[in-house]
Amino acid sequence: MRVVEEREKPNADRLPEYTEARLATFERQLYSPSPIYPDAEKAKLTDSLAFMQEKLGAATRSSRRSSPARRQRRGPPSLSRQHAH
Repeated sequence: MRVVEEREKPNADRLPEYTEARLATFERQLYSPSPIYPDAEKAKLTDSLAFMQEKLGAATRSSRRSSPARRQRRGPPSLSRQHAH
């Protein structure tokens, strides 16, 4: 998990959400006994991804990369393809 990597760094070198000032809030949310509602989480993620696509556009560099579905259809990479950079 990223928090382990970030904790090893000096506070000034950490990503903003993992600084000492924000870590307590993060841990409270992480270990909260509050229930998780999968349908609500899926709706929030779907909305966030749609917003990101609207702002960045559908033809950004990351969207042109091979999708997981495309990679699955293509099968595992061969050794020749792995070293063909």
